[in-house]
Amino acid sequence: MGTGRNLSYKKSFFVKNKGFASHYGILSGDDDLFVNENATKDNVSVLYSPENFTYTKSKKTFTDWYFQKIRHLSASTKYKFSHKILLSIEPLNRSVFYSLLILSIFLNCKIIVLSAIIIILIKIILFNFILKNLQEKDLLLISLLYDVISPIFYFIIHINKKVRKQKWN
Repeated sequence: MGTGRNLSYKKSFFVKNKGFASHYGILSGDDDLFVNENATKDNVSVLYSPENFTYTKSKKTFTDWYFQKIRHLSASTKYKFSHKILLSIEPLNRSVFYSLLILSIFLNCKIIVLSAIIIILIKIILFNFILKNLQEKDLLLISLLYDVISPIFYFIIHINKKVRKQKWN
């Protein structure tokens, strides 16, 4: 996902690719769609050193956060089909993993539970490494909780997005 506050590109690249022209009529996500249409492995770099960090004030209430996520996802209907599939695989994988873990606990499948615990420990190590590099070590526990519940939230948000028409100021 590319949002205007955390990406940059040369004006010549923007003009050459007709900028936001193909997203003229949308209410939100023109920056994200520009990246979706034009980013390739050859023209994108990810910078994650502290001098390149971008900070944004977070929403103060769950309701504000929820509607922000609906707005952010409003552009996703215009993503390339292959990107929609790729973006769906990861949360689906997590949903299946945690569902099978719960089922395995109830069915007393010790080998599956043990395997899941090992995977979770690997996740903790990886999250800790990533958060340390992003200078956000205090987010480890909330990141693990978010890892479990975010597929549920995003499923609800996608359903809500399909049911309700949103208008942005």
